[in-house]
Amino acid sequence: MKNHNHHLLLESLVTVSTDHPEPLYQQLIQQLRLLIVAGRLHPSSKLPSSRHLAIELKVSRTTCTNAYQQLLAEGLLVSRQGAGIYVNTSLAVAVHQGISKTSHKASADPSKLTSSPLKTTATSGFSSEPDAKSFPFPLWARCLAKAWRQPDQSLLHDSHPGGYQALRQTLSHYLYISRGVKCDAHQIVITAGQRDSLSLVSKALMSHGDSVFMENPGYPVQREVIKSLGLKEVFLELDKQGAQLPTAYQQGTNLAIIVPSRQYPLGTAMSGPRKLAWLNYAQTHNCWLIEDDYDSEFTYERRKTDAMMGLDQTQKVILLGSFSKLMFQGFRLGYLVLPKPLVEVFLHTQHELGGMASLHIQPALSLFLTDRSFNPHLTRMRKLYRHRRDELCRLINLHLSPWLFVTPPDSGMHLVAFCHRPMDDQAITVRLKDRGISAIALSRCYANTGPCGFLLGFSGCDDQQLGALVEVFRQALLEGNLVLN
Repeated sequence: MKNHNHHLLLESLVTVSTDHPEPLYQQLIQQLRLLIVAGRLHPSSKLPSSRHLAIELKVSRTTCTNAYQQLLAEGLLVSRQGAGIYVNTSLAVAVHQGISKTSHKASADPSKLTSSPLKTTATSGFSSEPDAKSFPFPLWARCLAKAWRQPDQSLLHDSHPGGYQALRQTLSHYLYISRGVKCDAHQIVITAGQRDSLSLVSKALMSHGDSVFMENPGYPVQREVIKSLGLKEVFLELDKQGAQLPTAYQQGTNLAIIVPSRQYPLGTAMSGPRKLAWLNYAQTHNCWLIEDDYDSEFTYERRKTDAMMGLDQTQKVILLGSFSKLMFQGFRLGYLVLPKPLVEVFLHTQHELGGMASLHIQPALSLFLTDRSFNPHLTRMRKLYRHRRDELCRLINLHLSPWLFVTPPDSGMHLVAFCHRPMDDQAITVRLKDRGISAIALSRCYANTGPCGFLLGFSGCDDQQLGALVEVFRQALLEGNLVLN
């Protein structure tokens, strides 16, 4: 009989101290990670609750919660609803052994890679997250094990301004190959995701109350972040070529956030002439351009376009990227690629704010991106997501065509279904939420008014789930009259 009560000994294995230069939660993360990688916390071991551990270690519950959340994001721990937090069984075994083979063959039928019934919970819905079931966790486990079997001693101290050097070097090569961006490793700053990246930009380049150019429509959460940083939005309208340049009365703002590769939410790619016009504007008006490289990894029909930063000869573009679409939900690492004149300013700013990005998973990520299995994994995911895109379009045309129409996007992990007639899309998403299904109303993405429709993710749902979701959607549309006059 397996003993799942190893957590009774955990408190005696972990010690944290306020005299140590690292924050308490970082000390706890480091020690728990080493216990798992070394096999001292066995696969399927249950960990004490954050409350219990906090009492035993005489620290705040927030310290323990933050540590658990980070290890959950790394995949070393798993949360079982109603049961608690456990060491990830499959991942921990792979880490302990240091060897495993990926469970998916390149020749697998993408439509059969996953098959699980729809669970109507508060988090079910049209997911645009990576398919966690297809993620190569054995490969990730090997990378974690290799990085920590004989770790670089500098990883035990916060001595990596801008991030782990090997990851920055790997990323500079990856961006050149995949996005056409030629940069040195020292131009890359590793962050804890988009919010952390925007905080760095705000602190380094802006003052409270300054204005920022933003696309309309755009990402609602990004607008909320900009507001929380004390900045004001000035909206840019879109056309078929992408974000339009500021009008004469809008000028005077020295920062613009644009999404050239795949505009959110509409999915359009900025034309070459419009990119050049923006670069010319940035130079003549002394305006910094934040190029949000959203959702650029997965293209289907069209050739992947190079990043605008690859065209920049004026040193005015800052590339903002994330690993969340490549890895899995909750993987909180991102990056900024900076013009050379801004590097020292941003490193100083990051030091002032305190580095938020977890240093300890960065060496494993560097190994993951350079492993020979990484590119085949991306190829499988592109094939899988393209299949799911096509399946969702087929289902919409078959069952929802009286209300909605859709054009298959040539890239990305979600599509936009537009309404034939004006209707209250936000009320419909509330109706869906009451059924345990999440969807995003297109009108929410506009600063004021805009067309109605729905953002429907497909990457995180298999065929069976997509069919069930569309049927629930159809029932919601059949109920009552939500057509606007």
